[in-house]
Amino acid sequence: MEPTTKKTLKIAGAVSGGIVLIAGALVGNLLIKFFHVEEQRIDDKLVVFLGGGGNTAALITPKGVVLVDTKLGLGASRLFEGVEALHAGPVSTIINTHFHLDHTHGNPLAPAGVRVIAAAPVRDLLIQLDGDFWAKEPALSRLPNAPFTGEERLDFGDETLRLVQMPPAHTAADLVVLFEKRRILHTGDLFFNGLYPNIDRHPGGGSVAGLAKACDLALALPFDTVIPGHGKIAARADLVRARDYYLELSEYGKVAVAQKLTLADAVSKAPEGLRHFEPLTGITSLSGNIEAAMDEAAGK
Repeated sequence: MEPTTKKTLKIAGAVSGGIVLIAGALVGNLLIKFFHVEEQRIDDKLVVFLGGGGNTAALITPKGVVLVDTKLGLGASRLFEGVEALHAGPVSTIINTHFHLDHTHGNPLAPAGVRVIAAAPVRDLLIQLDGDFWAKEPALSRLPNAPFTGEERLDFGDETLRLVQMPPAHTAADLVVLFEKRRILHTGDLFFNGLYPNIDRHPGGGSVAGLAKACDLALALPFDTVIPGHGKIAARADLVRARDYYLELSEYGKVAVAQKLTLADAVSKAPEGLRHFEPLTGITSLSGNIEAAMDEAAGK
């Protein structure tokens, strides 16, 4: 082999190796950021664990700890370590706001016999779309075992939780949880605070227009503070803005289809009202939202 060729290959190898290292570092940083869990105390009985998957609310009750969503992977492990550090007894009840793995994969870390509440379709969706994870113990016995349709109220003495099933929105089976006495609403993934939302039309059965309708139903409830599915704790006005975003997105999808725009053109021409959010890296984006709205408008 000629010396020049050897030198060229050596340089190419070094460059390739550097790219791999940089890519690995970027992925590592994203994973660290995604699985970071931040504890935020609302009061002595209610703690919110932000990040590490979907945001989790932990309510301390005389009957044990109640969790709204359980994260996944390392985030779930950190959640349960945080719950144990509360010294408030075992997790007795889990409420899953929907079926996505970043809100449910921590369920198997709960004790045997835990009550798992979710909207009626969630169990079937978990089995159909995430069956390998839930096929064996301990996951199998931590599938939702207390399904409901419509509304459910859970009385824990100094707090009552009101669970309200939503129409197809983020997925085909979402619910919100109202902490009635504290006037706090956990929206699950109906609301991503400051982030582009995830609209799981396929295979999850979600709907852009349905998200706007679900937000209206949620806004009919008496609350002041919002625990979103992702992002920082928010105020009622932030959920109003999310509703307005879904309405504008739905209408823009219809306009883009009527004008026969390509997705790229639709994104480049998107109105300013759709542009004021951050992407959830690798998961949500303006382009993904517009594509969902266009597909829905086209009847796909």
